[in-house]
Amino acid sequence: MAAAAGVALPKTRLFTTSRNELFFGVKRFDRGTENQRYHIQTFGNLIQANFRIPACDYGDLLKVTSILTRNHADILRVFRLMLFNVLAHNRDDHCKNFSFILDHITGHWSLSPAYDLTFSTGPGGEHSTTIAGEGSSPLYNHFKKLAEKHTISLKEMDEMIVEVSDATKRWLEFADTAEVSVKRAKTIAAHLESVKNGSMMR
Repeated sequence: MAAAAGVALPKTRLFTTSRNELFFGVKRFDRGTENQRYHIQTFGNLIQANFRIPACDYGDLLKVTSILTRNHADILRVFRLMLFNVLAHNRDDHCKNFSFILDHITGHWSLSPAYDLTFSTGPGGEHSTTIAGEGSSPLYNHFKKLAEKHTISLKEMDEMIVEVSDATKRWLEFADTAEVSVKRAKTIAAHLESVKNGSMMR
């Protein structure tokens, strides 16, 4: 679903064992083709934040991304990931779930592929990383406030909202492919519908 929403991801795959158990596999993005290790820093480590204590905002993440990567494309990737986490109800979006990769040849930093994306109710029912100060019920105006502050046009923002929203509307389709139980899939679908209706309010 994240890939359909345009979120940059490492390669992923579902595995089925001989006992008919399902496992989720992700290709490591901190290793090169010859298994050399890349230097990775999490957002939490960079700002010396305790990921167990919700204390960060996506505005902080956008600011760090701008300073570290100096790449507007990475800022857009963070913003899209934020929209996905909101609309997919991933509230386990703490500061260690965002990372940056150092290119040892050029010395340039870039945002890593997204990881640990899953439905979650979060601490106290709120996002671990707030959206313009809002953790419980982020709305369109919270997205707009961050977009304006980080030179993202409303046209770019609205296009991303549509793309991410269209992907999350297909949740039941993705759930069926991944063999999520019908009961669990419907429970999550109800949460996604609630979030979508709230976040699209202007």
